[in-house]
This record gives sequence, C-alpha cells and structure tokens, in this order.
Amino acid sequence: MFSMISTVIVDDDPCFREGLCRMLAEEHPEVSVVAEAGSAQEAYNLLRKMQPDLLFMDVILEDETGFEIIDRLPSRPYYTVYCADDDKHAFDAIKRSAFDYLVKPCGSEDLEACISRLMAEQDRRSRSAAPEYFRKLEVFENGKMNYVRHSDLVMAEGMGSYTRLHLIDGKRMVVSRNLKSLEQSLRHSSFYRVHNSAIVNLRMVRSCEFGRRKCHLINGMECRISTRRKDDFKAAVSKVFGIIR
Repeated sequence: MFSMISTVIVDDDPCFREGLCRMLAEEHPEVSVVAEAGSAQEAYNLLRKMQPDLLFMDVILEDETGFEIIDRLPSRPYYTVYCADDDKHAFDAIKRSAFDYLVKPCGSEDLEACISRLMAEQDRRSRSAAPEYFRKLEVFENGKMNYVRHSDLVMAEGMGSYTRLHLIDGKRMVVSRNLKSLEQSLRHSSFYRVHNSAIVNLRMVRSCEFGRRKCHLINGMECRISTRRKDDFKAAVSKVFGIIR
C-alpha cells in the first residue's frame, strides 16, 4: 500500500491549477494537494517552509521563472515536475534533474504516466532502504573495524579531514573521513547538516532556540544553526516529529 503523496502546485494561471487539482482528485486519490502558489515570491516562501513529496512547477511565471525559484532554494528533496506551454525549456529542466516535464494542457495519459512512475520510484526506494535502526557506519579505530548504528549517533563534528562522532552512550570516536563524505553516508537517515562543521541526528534534538540559532541535544550538547539553514532545519525537525503548524 502506498502512502499519500503530498503535493504542491505552483502556477500563475488559476484555471490550470484548478484543472490539475480536479484531475488529481478524480484520477489519482493517492495524491494530496496540500498547497498552491500563484506567484514566484509566494512559491519561494511556501517551499522554504514545506517539504512536499511532489512539486508541479510552472516554468514561466509573471515575476520569475520556475527554474530561478528552484535554484534559489537551499534544498529540494521533492520530485519536481515542470509544466510549460511547449517543450523548448525541457533541456533546462533536465539539467536541474527534473523528475518529469509536462506540456500544457496536461492530458490524463501524461499525468497517469508521471504519477505511475513516481509511485514505482517511491516503492523502489522504500524497499531498498533499510530501517534506520539497522543502518550502520563503518568506523576504523585502534586497528579494528567498528560498526556504529545510525540510531546511536547524536552528532558528527567536522575537524578538517577527520570527523568526531558523539554517541548516545557518551562515547566519542574519530573517523578518518571529512564531514562532507560522512554526510553522503547519512543522506537516507534523519540527519541534518546544521552548519559547515556539524551534522545532528534530528531524533536526538531536545529543544531549539531558533531566534538565537541554537539547538540542544539530548546528551546535553549545544549546536549552532547557520542563518541560511535555519528555516530548512526548522521544517526538517517538524517533519521528523510530526509537528503540524
């Protein structure tokens, strides 16, 4: 069984938004449209706070292009489907790793193919991803290989070419990998890089002071949040703990 696909539609044509919403509701009940935006600024503000599963993005809006909006966003873990009046922008969409490109007016067959492909991709990812409790990092220390469960890791602290791991039992371990390399190993788990030298386990966050750009972890550690990552971090924490605002 598939979970609901949370979806945002960005288009400056209200008739197109209404028609797409109607088609999705009638033909794809597994898709839930959670928000709409009719301008670039509205879309940008919305997507800085939300992390939908799927985004339908108009290529040409009145005040900005959909490409410019996407390029300004610091992170975009959702599937992006660009929509345009013709196919002349398809190459630019491909360069931005678009999931799909639909020519308006979007027909039922094209939309069916898009949603079917999306559900197949979600199914593939869910089957290939092990539960977080069983995911482990390989850490070579004192001449032996250790395996650290992701669920035991509170924070990773960058130290140039090395990274210090802070574990839930209070133990600290040093890995001969830089933080960027470690971030790739943690990309499917509930971890977030709060600034250039720290990655935190979102499930280990005890409290946050967003005004002071700080978060407090359950082991008593305090971590700074970079200015440009603050809003995305807030959204990520809310999503992990199921907070509805």
